[in-house]
Amino acid sequence: MTGRLRAERAAWRAVQRVPAYRAFLRDSNVSVQEIVPAGILKKLPETDKKSYIDRYPLEERCLDGKIPFRGTTIDESSGSTGTPYNWIRSEAERHVAHRNISFFARYCFGNADLVTINAFSMGAWATGFNMTLALNRNGIVKSTGPDIGKILSTLRFLGPGYRYLILGYPPFIKHLLDEGDQAGIQWEHYKISFSGFSRSSPDMGRPTSRSEWRASHQRVWRSAELPERARPCGGRCSATTRGCR
Repeated sequence: MTGRLRAERAAWRAVQRVPAYRAFLRDSNVSVQEIVPAGILKKLPETDKKSYIDRYPLEERCLDGKIPFRGTTIDESSGSTGTPYNWIRSEAERHVAHRNISFFARYCFGNADLVTINAFSMGAWATGFNMTLALNRNGIVKSTGPDIGKILSTLRFLGPGYRYLILGYPPFIKHLLDEGDQAGIQWEHYKISFSGFSRSSPDMGRPTSRSEWRASHQRVWRSAELPERARPCGGRCSATTRGCR
């Protein structure tokens, strides 16, 4: 219920304040004057990049037809569907996103001291930079990007006495585990969780995988979407499976 009400509020706000969206509705034969917040989602046509993003100028797709300058950043998508797209992120929007990511991390991994190693690509892409800013609220963050050497050296430098969260795409996590084995990293001595999501997943915001290695040599795995190598350790130690809380 809460989610639907928030979606209706966001849609109503777009109808009232986003010039491009109002034009899109008119072009789709939707009477803007007759729309009311209650049940609004049933009356709105679907949008996609071709019908909306490519069709209307950037300024008209912003609130009140203006780009907010102070505190604003521009994120760039990966271009996995073809052409990378630029997305305007206001300070208020990023604040909400960072708060929600931080809350979700506390929900999944608890309030104890946490060292996050951000292995997502840095730069204009939305994920890496924003994950660093969000999880800085939960503890120490080192933004290595997908640099296996830096990640392994960080683990050696800080040692197994801390609780770690490593962020990265599932294929990279598999590669990291393999390279760590080759480099002599004793994963079972570390308390490490992984969190990431697949580039091809339709739900890009939902973490799909995480695990913990405990000193007892028990490897706890939660999820089913990381590569097979990164799941239970192939018989080298016992494993249990448990879903997200």
